[in-house]
Amino acid sequence: MSLSIYDTAWLAMITKVDDGQRSWLFPESFQLLLDQQLPNGRWEQYASGADSIINTLASLLALTKHQRQPSIGGCPSIASELDLRICNARRELSQMLQLWDVKSTRNVAFEIIVPALLEYLGEESITFSFPGYDVLQTLRSAKLGGFDHKVLYKNEASSVLHSLEAFVGKLDFDRVTHHKVQGSMMASPSSTAAYLMNVTEWAYDAEEYLRNAVQTCQRDKPGGVPSAFPTSIFEMAWVLSTLLLAGYTGKSLGETNVSIIANFLDHALKKGNGVVGFAPGFVPDADDTAKAQLALSLLGHESRFATQLVARFACGTHFQTYPGERNPSVSANCNVLMALLHSPDPNPYRIPISNATKFVCDAWDQSADRDKWNLSDNYVYMLQGQAFVRLLACWDKGYLKQLPALLVQERVPLALIQILHRTLQSQHSDGSFGALSCESTAYAVLTLTSISSLPWFDALQPDITSAIESGQQFLANREMDWHGPSYLWIEKVAYSMPALCQAYCIAARYNHQSPGIWTESVRDLLPVASTKLIKLQRFFSSLPIFQTHPFRQRLLLLSQLEASLFAVRMRRARSVIFPSTEKAEHEYLDYIPFITTSCNYLGTPVSTELLSELMLLSLLNYQADEYMESVVGMRFGHELQVIRESIVRLCRRNTQPVNGGRRGREPDLDSLLEDEKALNKSAIDVELVFKRFIAYIINHTKVLESSEPLRRQLESELRIFMLAHVQQIEDNKRRSYRQSDAVETTSDLGRTYFEWVRGTSADHTSCPYSFVFWACLISKSGQNCFPNVKAMYLAQDLSRHLATMCRQYNDYGSVARDRTEGNLNSIDFEEFQTDCVPKGAPRASEDADVQKNEDDGPSTGAEETTRKKDRLLWIAEYERQCIELSLERLANECSKETMDAIQFFVRVTDLYGQIYVARDIGVRTQ
Repeated sequence: MSLSIYDTAWLAMITKVDDGQRSWLFPESFQLLLDQQLPNGRWEQYASGADSIINTLASLLALTKHQRQPSIGGCPSIASELDLRICNARRELSQMLQLWDVKSTRNVAFEIIVPALLEYLGEESITFSFPGYDVLQTLRSAKLGGFDHKVLYKNEASSVLHSLEAFVGKLDFDRVTHHKVQGSMMASPSSTAAYLMNVTEWAYDAEEYLRNAVQTCQRDKPGGVPSAFPTSIFEMAWVLSTLLLAGYTGKSLGETNVSIIANFLDHALKKGNGVVGFAPGFVPDADDTAKAQLALSLLGHESRFATQLVARFACGTHFQTYPGERNPSVSANCNVLMALLHSPDPNPYRIPISNATKFVCDAWDQSADRDKWNLSDNYVYMLQGQAFVRLLACWDKGYLKQLPALLVQERVPLALIQILHRTLQSQHSDGSFGALSCESTAYAVLTLTSISSLPWFDALQPDITSAIESGQQFLANREMDWHGPSYLWIEKVAYSMPALCQAYCIAARYNHQSPGIWTESVRDLLPVASTKLIKLQRFFSSLPIFQTHPFRQRLLLLSQLEASLFAVRMRRARSVIFPSTEKAEHEYLDYIPFITTSCNYLGTPVSTELLSELMLLSLLNYQADEYMESVVGMRFGHELQVIRESIVRLCRRNTQPVNGGRRGREPDLDSLLEDEKALNKSAIDVELVFKRFIAYIINHTKVLESSEPLRRQLESELRIFMLAHVQQIEDNKRRSYRQSDAVETTSDLGRTYFEWVRGTSADHTSCPYSFVFWACLISKSGQNCFPNVKAMYLAQDLSRHLATMCRQYNDYGSVARDRTEGNLNSIDFEEFQTDCVPKGAPRASEDADVQKNEDDGPSTGAEETTRKKDRLLWIAEYERQCIELSLERLANECSKETMDAIQFFVRVTDLYGQIYVARDIGVRTQ
């Protein structure tokens, strides 16, 4: 394990009295701190800013203690240097703390370590004020909530023993002596140092442990120690299981050495009653236990310890790495899954396997899959991919047939497709993946070799094979770096593990693709590419948004596989709110999932949960449009005022605060589905349909959790959207009365084209209210993703331009349908009768059978329509330029996370427009 400045700083603070003379116990550790201080005053950042903050806090504390106690011997006298070093460190710390994103920090126990270090520095008259301080204290309270440090005085060990340095002044260290193992406090040099500094009777075994740690880790930096020592089970179990999963055997690895390791792991498991920690005798954890059991299972040893793994670490809906952890680990649950799924018969563990799989799927769907033990996304992709492929293999062989069908047949395949897509997308031109490191690249190669064994990706095998070979070539070219530092692993500060890096690189470099043997059970989970799907892919590949993408065919193939699973969800939900109209065309049911999934890979992907939400919203918007035209327009065309009053009344009723200020009960789609039969049996009442639709939008969980200004804006935009539909019906009817004179009809509207397209027409598209609904979905609880007045103004401006462009594209593609059904279209306005096509404007006439200049004499009706469409397209392109400007300005006011989500929404809306230009996918009501 790599050097930790943080832990080294704690050793530099230890003093010992010998023959009545007090001296620093590890002067070489203090000298290393001096050597490693950077010219600007801070200490090294391994992987994140939090590493540098934690290293600098501890080192500053050590320097301050040495400055305050110059009479203590053992270290060279450098009093003249310390003042400047401390001043520089304080300045740098202040700057780093101002910029620190506390919420995104993943360092082990940082929420108790950093507050403790700030307190210790405060005792030295060094204080800091920074924006994330309150958040840090909240996290500290959550971590320690309900924790009584006196529990450490009892015999039961806890993972808190790894961080006793956070309890100086609060803990009686004499009463935790019984927890020492090999002289250490849970193999932590910093925790052991704090113990040794605060125990009343000198602990010689603790001193010996620390000296062993220094001696073992000396290398080229004497005095340094790692974050944990020893880590024998961790290294052996991880290395061996990784190589065996890659296809190596006990014989190919050397039977004698493998036998020694296997006996070591087996003995440790027996001694620990089926569970182990990262070294013998230390607090057991799910990760090391699972990896040790997996290694033995892969060697063909009898599986004897799976029951203990479940009994010790199962925690309701998931497995916990350590008891009492604040955040569950995705990787730990994947490792447990692999151990259980490699049991000779996994059926007895069906319930914990189901729980762990659902937990991992939930984390994936919410993009909460960032792991607490490793910084690389490719690490989680690898573990999740391997676990899910193994799960499908067991299910295909007849095991675990009682697992929930939705889990196995939809959620697991969907996650695997997305993992494959994101892994391929993360490859760089030099063949590396992710963080440009050998270890991260090895994770990705192992992910691809595992997932490519599935039977759904035959058309993609050339792409996958090419990606694997490029990654393997990168590893071959960088073989000398396999031992180098790769700070991907998370402890109190990030660390590298050369033995593990080398094992992953070997496994990936010499691993080969092998097609799996699958039955129809798995093969039929995804549809075979039909003629219809192939045509749809070709159509999408011709659209401007995809034409310049370097891997558009791969993107569209994977997007369509993903879309096929979302389409199943959509078909289940299509009668939840609006009544089904079987006679109507539902081409949009094929388009909505494909549009949404394909747009997700043109930028930073949004979560599966957000994808699903936007698809359902798109479905509801199509259905609302269809329902207003085919039901309200047909049945209530002469009673539209009644409809308006109903909409206003229902919106007011659904937005009234209840239950002490909270709004009405959140609608549950599952319960609404259960009511479907009853709804279909009753007379479908327009007001009931409106009520269900409004309730779903206004009482959505994320809407209820969003800020009050966003909720008010959504309520207003939703009401305007529904009233715009009523107004559109009225406009259409007024036009139909005077169908022969379009100019006079639009004059009767009393509005210019600009007023209509920016008002009623834009509202009618659903874009303005959908944009605000999307803002609620992506905002953190109680917050507004648009944080200030400039952002809110720009967002509304963006929304209006987007809605206008969407309407114009829609009208461009639906001229024929609108004329058949008597709907008002942009080109019906009188402004389109008189102007000429601007120079350089894109022309719809490129697709016309006959193309004439406007001054060639009298024109036919088709030619006149083409010219009007040219003018409409020019205006739509102007709106696009306005959108681009709004996005550019908005990016200066919002977080990158917010802008990624907004850009995705814009891409989806834009793609709908591009499709409308190419073909009409609306629902014909006549």
